[in-house]
Amino acid sequence: MDGVGQIRDKQMIPDGSGMAKDLVCGMYVHPVSALHTVDHEGTVHYFCGPLCRKTFNANPAKFLDPAHRASKMSGLRAILGGVFGRS
Repeated sequence: MDGVGQIRDKQMIPDGSGMAKDLVCGMYVHPVSALHTVDHEGTVHYFCGPLCRKTFNANPAKFLDPAHRASKMSGLRAILGGVFGRS
């Protein structure tokens, strides 16, 4: 994908804009300008900021699980749990 790494299709906005979805909070990030990335098992994941990247790194399997991603509030719960010391 134009030298920005391999991005899973489920992370991309279907409108063809080239944006990737932050797997933690659900925000969309442009891969070319993203400052916070993780290369996990050969796939680059993009994050809106350091807290989402840190939250993902703490438990990648959780955020890559399709059942977890289906929950609309899962990212918010993960971030708030990390901020307030809860999971």
